Amino acid sequence: MLGFLGPNGAGKTTTMRMIAGFLAPSTGTAIVCGADVGTDPVAVKRRLGYLPEGAPLYVDMTTAGFLEFVASIRGLAGADRRRRLGDVVERMHLGAFCASVSRRSPRAIGGAWRWPRPSCTIPTC
Repeated sequence: MLGFLGPNGAGKTTTMRMIAGFLAPSTGTAIVCGADVGTDPVAVKRRLGYLPEGAPLYVDMTTAGFLEFVASIRGLAGADRRRRLGDVVERMHLGAFCASVSRRSPRAIGGAWRWPRPSCTIPTC
């Protein structure tokens, strides 16, 4: 897992967008699992999970429901799906959030509902 800390305007979001292949770098290179983000952004996106802080998510979706949603988008099925989801829940310490089907993911922060996750990338190489 990778996250950046720094003052507003320092380039954290821009850097993450470049690493994740959502914004082409004007100069330089970044390599993710052997793939160059500038010349092969599709290969990078196959190997990287990117969840920005302000991601548009369904308010009523549970944490487990969101993980299932992402697994289906990535085409995971059967034993591999169960194994990969279990691994993510364990590595990210999400067991308490996934324990109850009725437990919703958002939490109140500063008077607004937010999902309990940082901006992060999870390489799968």
